[in-house]
Amino acid sequence: MMAHSPTATWTTADSSAPTAIFTFPSHGFHLSPNTTPSPSRTTSPVFLAPAPPARPRSSMSSMSTTGSISSPGENIKVVVRFRPQNARERAEGGVPIVTVDGAGKRVEVQSQAARGKPVEFSFDRVFTEKETQATLYEYAVKETVNDVLNGYNGTVFAYGQTGSGKTYTMMGLSLNDDVHKGMIPRIAEHLFQCIQQTPDTVRHTVQVSVMELYNEKIRDLLNPESGHLRLRGGGDGSPVHVENLLEVDVSSAAEILEVLHRGSSRRAVASTLMNAVSSRSHSIVILKVHQQDLATGTTLTGQLSLVDLAGSEKVGKTGATGQTFEEGKQINLSLTTLGNVINALTDGRRKHIPYRDSKLTRILQESLGGNSRTTLIINASPSSFNEAETLSTLRFATRAKSIQNKATVNAELSAAELKRLLEQSEAQNVTFKEYIAALEREVLQARRRGSNASSLLTDDSLEELKLRERHLNEQLEGKHRELAVARMRVAELENSVAELADLVADLERQLASERARKDTVAAEITLAEYNAARAEITRLREELAAVEALDRSHLEAGRFVTQTLAEEIKALQDRDADRDRQSAIDQAELAAVQDTLDRERESHRAEVQALEDARRELEARNLDLRETMDAHQQAAQFVADELAATKVKVRATDRARRHHAAEQARLEAEQARLQAELAASQDRVRELEARAAELERAMVDETKRAHQEERHLTSALYGELVSVKRRLVDLVDRNKVLTAMVHDFIFHVESSGGNAVQILEATGSLMSQLVAWGRMEWFGGNNGVTPTTPAATAAAAAAAAAAVTGRRASIASNHSRTSRTTGNSTGSRSSVAAIALTPPGSRTSVHV
Repeated sequence: MMAHSPTATWTTADSSAPTAIFTFPSHGFHLSPNTTPSPSRTTSPVFLAPAPPARPRSSMSSMSTTGSISSPGENIKVVVRFRPQNARERAEGGVPIVTVDGAGKRVEVQSQAARGKPVEFSFDRVFTEKETQATLYEYAVKETVNDVLNGYNGTVFAYGQTGSGKTYTMMGLSLNDDVHKGMIPRIAEHLFQCIQQTPDTVRHTVQVSVMELYNEKIRDLLNPESGHLRLRGGGDGSPVHVENLLEVDVSSAAEILEVLHRGSSRRAVASTLMNAVSSRSHSIVILKVHQQDLATGTTLTGQLSLVDLAGSEKVGKTGATGQTFEEGKQINLSLTTLGNVINALTDGRRKHIPYRDSKLTRILQESLGGNSRTTLIINASPSSFNEAETLSTLRFATRAKSIQNKATVNAELSAAELKRLLEQSEAQNVTFKEYIAALEREVLQARRRGSNASSLLTDDSLEELKLRERHLNEQLEGKHRELAVARMRVAELENSVAELADLVADLERQLASERARKDTVAAEITLAEYNAARAEITRLREELAAVEALDRSHLEAGRFVTQTLAEEIKALQDRDADRDRQSAIDQAELAAVQDTLDRERESHRAEVQALEDARRELEARNLDLRETMDAHQQAAQFVADELAATKVKVRATDRARRHHAAEQARLEAEQARLQAELAASQDRVRELEARAAELERAMVDETKRAHQEERHLTSALYGELVSVKRRLVDLVDRNKVLTAMVHDFIFHVESSGGNAVQILEATGSLMSQLVAWGRMEWFGGNNGVTPTTPAATAAAAAAAAAAVTGRRASIASNHSRTSRTTGNSTGSRSSVAAIALTPPGSRTSVHV
């Protein structure tokens, strides 16, 4: 047995599925097609192709946990997130039209435009309104942050119509809200948690930049005085970057959040009918993470771009006018260009990608089809009110799902690392050479064994085997051609490795001379040579990966061919042994087979006749089809004529559109003039409003003063009314007393029987009471009666007493004459004193 021949041990889980484990002692190759262990049994060895050598894992430094320099092409990750219905959607009669399957992979939209038929989409993940920010971060973003820490570029951007929840997804309601904080605050916390867990020999630097793309102009939100910035790079293969963009060093998650708060406060926003705080620009946050391993000198650089795209808008729904309308046009234009780029990337026939049609697509060039691991978060509405926008967004996401990026680690290797990588590539190249040689030897041995076995077979078996061998030889020749190509690639790889070895040797010589010239200063490789070496290593890695992939395909094909050949040989040997035992049976059955063949010949003739009839029928149908095609051609000519007429109409429509554009420009100028007049009118209105406010304040003050005077006057009148009421009550009481005195006097006069003496006594008593009443100031001015002083009352009483005395003398002289006559008595009573009281308010007088 040859030195590199493998040993084979058969294992089986059942009688119909044998499995072989192959071991190559000299190379350490191992192949186990079936990983399930099972009892083994020994059989004759069957020599199949060896397994390819395992691809050595590139370990640049302790900082790289993935163990690879580059990654193969991979599709960008696309996730969809639906927000709840908002108040306007419910007010407009909107209802949910979105259904997500249980696995969270597919979504159906009950489209009215499709006549109620559901439109189905599938994505990497679909999130409903009930799923949290933390769940979205764990699935969609966390892995990208880990990739950035391993030296890759990463991008996370949110896309959707205005008001669909993009800014909420990226920033959240508050930077300090643990439940509702967005992806960017969570990225900041996760980033520094990972940095704190790295070894002390690794030094980290984190930088933050915040910019916005507003009306196709780039503004630095951390340095607004810098004006409009310019894009550089992209023409010579270098990545596109923003010139003079401020990068702020940060050392904690809190500092990142403070920088983001400062930047977001300067972002352009406006209010529309669809969103009270609508972003009017595309916002881009860039996090750069530099990591240097002080032990090996290796440096990793990862960049994470966080993009919050402004939402696409429909003027009919947003109600935008003036500046807001112009902002919406620029937003829709840049998003249209983004869609064109995605269409070009997913269309294999198109070679030109229109990145340069918009600054947005130039900035995102590496994120779309370039050196980045990208996650696209689609934000959409579940409401029927926004059905058209939701369907458009989901179709955009479906196209974006087909984009492939090729991310590579941004590593700067030291000279020692370059040398180690070179040695590793050389060792791997030798291993592949030995593997190819072993594969050729095993194919040659399989052919020889097949040739020797063919001499032992019968003629029929030999013919069948030759046919199979010829087919397998054709496959082997194809694989040999592929192996020849692989050898050429290996030779090219050897040349490249040799060139790289020469470059490393030159670098080492330069480093040695530099160290000799300056002992205390570490040697630095010139930038041009270092970049050349880095580019060469990247190219060699890509070629090496291609060779490995090709070799793996060759191995699988060779193993399949040789295994199939061995199985066929063994099956033919077994069948040849069985043929000897069954030859008698075959001879007996031969006559029956011959009869069957005769019957089949007759059947075949009938089938041929039927096929001939069918052919004639098909020719007749073909004639009918030609006539139908002629009619279709005439119809096509008619359609072409109609199309020409339509083109004429389209040109007329274009002219009308241009006229409409000119009219629109005139109307916009008129609108600007009216807006200026409106502004002047608004200023005059504000002045009048200020004057009206001043007059209103004066009127309020005057009203307050009038109310206060009215309250004082009312209070005084009320007091006077109370005083009058009291005087009226007093007068009533006094009137009652006076009336009682008069009634008492009249009673005494009437009861005197005309006795003048009693009348005079009653009169004197009445006068005494009146005098006493005068002393009490019954008629005082304070009670509202005409004032009568005590002296005047006394004088009146004295005069009355004198009159009474004189009258008494007169009565005494005539007493005898008047006492005899009854009529005289009656007359005396009639002439007795009568007292008249004046009404209240007049002077009181007594008449006798």
